[in-house]
Amino acid sequence: AVTVTLGTQMCTAPLSGTGGSSTGSCAVIEGSVGQNALVASYPGDSSWDRSTSPTGLNVKVGRASSTTSLGLSKASIAVGSEHVERLTVKVLPQYPGVTPKGSVTIKTPSKTLCKLKLSSGKASCKLSSAQLPKGIYAVTASYAGSKNLKPSKSSATSLTVVK
Repeated sequence: AVTVTLGTQMCTAPLSGTGGSSTGSCAVIEGSVGQNALVASYPGDSSWDRSTSPTGLNVKVGRASSTTSLGLSKASIAVGSEHVERLTVKVLPQYPGVTPKGSVTIKTPSKTLCKLKLSSGKASCKLSSAQLPKGIYAVTASYAGSKNLKPSKSSATSLTVVK
């Protein structure tokens, strides 16, 4: 087997083949954006000497995409009772192993309702009383992104405020 290291992550690639040529593969997900050194190390066996790939092979790791979703506790609320509405945001990374960090803004097209800090990729807030006048609002949540994740925005969710 060959040990493959990329930055701070590693995996073991079992080898198979014949005639002095073997191949193998494994998956490694690097949690750090930027240039990362890729190194393959073979420990050797009774027939072959130990070896390591040449240094200087760098892989540029970019930010992964994210998906933001927004949930409402109620689709319709009465004017002055907005405080019963809980808005919940969840941000999912493109790949497992990365916890979304940073901030999310929940807003209508013309008004910011909440600015939140994510905790384990989630956040929620309650509206204040009389925060919105009577009407139908398209509410969205926008994730600002982080060092490892690109920004994303939820689809619009309809919130109706009735008199």
